[in-house]
Formats: sequence, C-alpha cells, structure tokens
Amino acid sequence: MFGVFGSFTFYLPELFPTRLRGFGPLVVGSVAARGVDYAMQAIAFVALVPLAGLVLVPFIIETRGRPLAD
Repeated sequence: MFGVFGSFTFYLPELFPTRLRGFGPLVVGSVAARGVDYAMQAIAFVALVPLAGLVLVPFIIETRGRPLAD
C-alpha cells in the first residue's frame, strides 16, 4: 500500500505547473495568518509527527553489514 502511494511524491508534481503547486502553501499560510484556532491546532498537530521522529532517531538500529531475517 505504501509503495503505491509513495510514488505519488515523485509522479504528481510533474503533472501540475509550479503556480498551481504553490497554491497549497499559500492557502495554509493565509489561514494561519488569520489566526483561525482550529487551523493552527491542526498545523501544530501535524508538525509533531516529524518531531517525534527526531526524538526516536537515537533508537534506530543500524543494519548495515548484518544479515536480515526473511
């Protein structure tokens, strides 16, 4: 499932011109600038995902040179 949707990040941007792709960040920025509380809460919640990943980085196990289980 993720393999199929993972290719969208490479495929979809080529389908749309830059002026159209820049519309999403413009909308998010304008909603955030208006101070709409629910929008800011949603943006803050989504921002927690990469931060949680950064916190968990020290616990990643390096598998280079090790045989992997099938």
